[in-house]
Amino acid sequence: MTQTTTKQDSEKTEYILDTSVLVHEPGSIFKFAEHDVTILSIVLEELDNLKKGHDEKAAIVRELHRKLDEFGEIMIPEPPKNGNKKPKTVNPIHIVEKVSALHNGGVSLGDGLGKIEIKTMELKLHPKLKNYYSEIPDHHILSGVLKIRDHASGKKRVILVTKDINLRQKARSLGIQVEDYRNDQIPITIHQKPVRNLLSDPLLSKAITLLEKSGVAPIDGEDYSAVIDKSILTPNMGLLLKGNGKANCLVRLDGAMQRMYKVEKQTVSSIAPRNAEQAFLVDAILDPSVSLVLASGIAGTGKTLLAMAAAIYLLKEGKFHQIVMTTPMVTVGDQDRGALPGDAIEKTRPYMLGLHQNLNFIKSSLNGEFVMEKESIEEEEEEDYHWRKQSRRKSDKTQKRVVEPMVKIHEKVNYVTALEQEGKIQIQPLSYVRGGTFNNAVIIVDESQNMTPHEAKTIITRAGNNTKVILCGDIEQIDSHYLTDRSNGFSYTRYKMGGDDVVAFIPLIKGERSYLASLAAQRM
Repeated sequence: MTQTTTKQDSEKTEYILDTSVLVHEPGSIFKFAEHDVTILSIVLEELDNLKKGHDEKAAIVRELHRKLDEFGEIMIPEPPKNGNKKPKTVNPIHIVEKVSALHNGGVSLGDGLGKIEIKTMELKLHPKLKNYYSEIPDHHILSGVLKIRDHASGKKRVILVTKDINLRQKARSLGIQVEDYRNDQIPITIHQKPVRNLLSDPLLSKAITLLEKSGVAPIDGEDYSAVIDKSILTPNMGLLLKGNGKANCLVRLDGAMQRMYKVEKQTVSSIAPRNAEQAFLVDAILDPSVSLVLASGIAGTGKTLLAMAAAIYLLKEGKFHQIVMTTPMVTVGDQDRGALPGDAIEKTRPYMLGLHQNLNFIKSSLNGEFVMEKESIEEEEEEDYHWRKQSRRKSDKTQKRVVEPMVKIHEKVNYVTALEQEGKIQIQPLSYVRGGTFNNAVIIVDESQNMTPHEAKTIITRAGNNTKVILCGDIEQIDSHYLTDRSNGFSYTRYKMGGDDVVAFIPLIKGERSYLASLAAQRM
């Protein structure tokens, strides 16, 4: 997919890329077909400030820097200055100066693609901005676009490409042609209010009878098959079947959409599903044939809590060896928290607060029913032990301190706490997860609507053998001002991966946090 989407785009165009585009997706400079790509010097300065760190954005910037450095090594003879022509005679001892083509006319991006050029712009605002805008990088980018457009004199189109919605508005106010980066946007919006998947017909009573008896019923080849609209079915979909009278049954399709399986409201880690959709979510997570679960729902529908509870249940049952939970480091309104104290994990803890709260809720819900015994030594006795060792080294016979033998204490601890202390339940920053391969693990990503499509791909491709990935998202609550309902990681994953037999999309409808929370989610 390329940025070119209209007939008008077939004209030769110079696309000027904002910093937000370059850090959004690796290789974005190659997504503009035969058109030319320009990076302004002020953008290079912004990229330089973003290259350090372990997050995805820093990794993308470093990759871009390496590619630009490769292009920068392509040299050409120094172009004549001030329009002067080359002399007709060449002094044989004259040394031809060479300069980087990347900064002097551009370098080809590859076969069938245009050129890329870095243009150095004077940090002086264009007259159109001078009296209206302050001297910040965004406004210097707008100024640079105007200067390039003036120099083009209508010979080609000059278009600014930026993920920054506010910058697009400012560009339009100045008459600058501007676009969002469209390469990773899904072609149609899936921003639709979820509805209960319901099949209702008297003929379904036979299917319900089969399900109650054996737990499974075929979709094809039965009397009731004619009333099942296959056009609405998707692999691993949850359905409520209604037959005659009060006959009803919760079912979930298999990946091949050949059978329906009865779904029970199974309690996991002392957390019980409260509605049909929550039961579908738990059932999908417990299903070993489902490797990717997409849980969608507004705040308070219980998607994250149930995902964690089901994953902990699987861990306790020995189905997996580890749970890794993470969330994008985006605050509400995408506001900067400023410098935070502590090491890398402590700095990210405020962003992980929701995960910690859900984990603590699960611990408190166990009510001490399920415990594991853990051997420990009281702190005072451990100090005595070290004192005794030091005394022996000194061989000082004057030491008269009496030390009682060390006693092992059998401490009863919550099994979730024990698993956490053993490192089998981890809450990590998103940037930590991208670095390795996870085998025999459950990876849970909360607030996944705040991931970019590239981040979503990076996380899912970390899955090794016997690994399940659960994305919890609500596209009503996108906090990053660079993402929309069509370009966020959750929607992108659903569009690209939905329909596969190992993927389950479970929309949650009813809020269960509280009546007030549900009322606010509906009306505000």
